[in-house]
Amino acid sequence: MVMLVAGAALCSFSLLSSVVRGGLHCRPSCLLIQSSKTTTSLHTGANNCNNNISSMMCSSQDARRQEEEPSSTTTKSSPFFRIRPSIILFGDSITQYGFGVEGSPLGWAAFLAAAYSRRADVLNRGFSGYNTDMAVNTLLPRVFTGPLPQQQQPSSSSSSPQPSLLFTTVFFGANDAALLGGNQHVPVERFGQNLEKIVNYIRSTTTTTPSTTTTSSSTASSLDSLIILLTPPPFDAQAWMNFRQISEPGRSNQVAKLYGDEVKKVANKFKNVNCIVVDTWNLLDGDKDNAKNNKHLSDGLHLNDSGNRLVYEGIVAALKEHSPRLLPTNDDGQDEKSGVAGVPLEEELWDKLLLQEKGE
Repeated sequence: MVMLVAGAALCSFSLLSSVVRGGLHCRPSCLLIQSSKTTTSLHTGANNCNNNISSMMCSSQDARRQEEEPSSTTTKSSPFFRIRPSIILFGDSITQYGFGVEGSPLGWAAFLAAAYSRRADVLNRGFSGYNTDMAVNTLLPRVFTGPLPQQQQPSSSSSSPQPSLLFTTVFFGANDAALLGGNQHVPVERFGQNLEKIVNYIRSTTTTTPSTTTTSSSTASSLDSLIILLTPPPFDAQAWMNFRQISEPGRSNQVAKLYGDEVKKVANKFKNVNCIVVDTWNLLDGDKDNAKNNKHLSDGLHLNDSGNRLVYEGIVAALKEHSPRLLPTNDDGQDEKSGVAGVPLEEELWDKLLLQEKGE
């Protein structure tokens, strides 16, 4: 265990091997204990620890206790500290780099983490270079270990119980859409089938009662956590060739759109079971001049500052339309951003806590 103290922050890195906890494979973690003055800058630092935020501190003692004791069905906690509701980001490099990389601006995952600061833990499970074949054949059973507890205990007397998992994003397709002959290429029909398998697998391991294979006639229950499918972003061939110093791009903007259309078909099939779609191809102006000189891409494939911001805003807009209860509340918990009860802050505000201590 290495403890680092920097200003008002205490950063703890667990160097122990990762274990399985509460429905998700848990990695070594970076935990920040911070004051309000350092929330913005330090929050980014914590989230960028190995490009993954995981406020779950794992230990070999945890693993032994899981073997010796039955897991709780009403709370999701650690011997070290309380676990907040989770947001899981599952995808390829566009997800892995979602907290930003060295020398680049903040990513869409960092914006999410900031919005849900003190409310939920954003867990990055992005794998650079992976396509949906790899996700189905390798990642699913290693990432989603389920099932999750039904709900988490309130963080204060004024809070209502929160689900253990708020929502999951699935952001694959940029690699699958490599042209035929490319190492990462997955035929579009199989890509759609893979997405269906991913949705069904996530649902089977993130509900209190594991579901059977979903059909379009199925309906959502209160136990179904939301799944957000994101389409592949646009592709700027010239920018990609310049970046990679290659003569052939191996990808196409119109093919990216084709795979995005397949994502929409899958989302439509699962629309009755808490599955929605965010069309990043349209959000990032894929239809404008075939994405040439696209201002939202850093290298022709990955997102720059404006691209990351737009993807984040697209996710928030989708939540506002379909599941406003999953949006974060304002700090005072009264005038919620969504207009309805959302995800509250953990614990009381400091000034209210002072009043309580004074008996006022």
